[in-house]
Amino acid sequence: MSALPEMSSLSNVDYGYAEKLYFSLKSYWLSLYSEGDCIPLRKQFSPAKVRSLIPNLYMLEWIDGGQIKVRHRGTGIEQATGSRFLAGAHLKNNSAAEWAQMERYFDTIFSVPCSAEGDWRYYTKEGEVYDAVTYSMPLYGRDDSQRIALGIMVLRRNFDQDLVDKCDGVDRADILHAVYKDMGFGVPEGVPVIVGR
Repeated sequence: MSALPEMSSLSNVDYGYAEKLYFSLKSYWLSLYSEGDCIPLRKQFSPAKVRSLIPNLYMLEWIDGGQIKVRHRGTGIEQATGSRFLAGAHLKNNSAAEWAQMERYFDTIFSVPCSAEGDWRYYTKEGEVYDAVTYSMPLYGRDDSQRIALGIMVLRRNFDQDLVDKCDGVDRADILHAVYKDMGFGVPEGVPVIVGR
C-alpha cells in the first residue's frame, strides 16, 4: 500500500486503485525501455496497449524556460472535475519557486530514470477542492530534447468546508507530499522527499 498520508476524500481504495494503475503503466513502460535500453519515445507508446489506463492517464511536457504543456488528460480526469480544471490553468499561477521545483522534478525522473508518487490538492476558481494521487515516469517526445511526464491520476472532490473556504478565486495546486520511486534503476542519491506548503 502507498506510504502517503491519508486524505479526507481519497480512501485506501482510491490509493490501491491508483497503485494498481501505476504498476500496469510501469510494466508497459519497462517493456518499452527494454526495446532500446533507454527512456522510451512517445512514438513507441501505444494507447491501445494500455487501454484500461487511458481514462486516468496524463502527459505533461516540460518546455525549457519554465512552461508546461498539457499533452493529454484522460476522460476520467476530465469527468471527475467537470472538464474545467486540471487543464493547466493552475500552472500559470505558479511562483518562481514552484517552477523551479517542477524543473527539478523533471530533471530527477529523467536522471536515472525513476518515477514519482505524489499527493496533490487542487483549488479551483469556482470554489471546489480536489485531492489527487499521481504516479509519473519519463517519456521522451520526438527525441531526448523533448521531455514528457507520463502519469496516472486518481482524484476525488473534497467537500471539507475548511478547505473549500481556502479557495480564493484562483486555480492553484499544492503538493502535499511526494516521493521518488525506484523503477529498477535506483533513485538519485540525495534526492529529498518533496514536502509542499
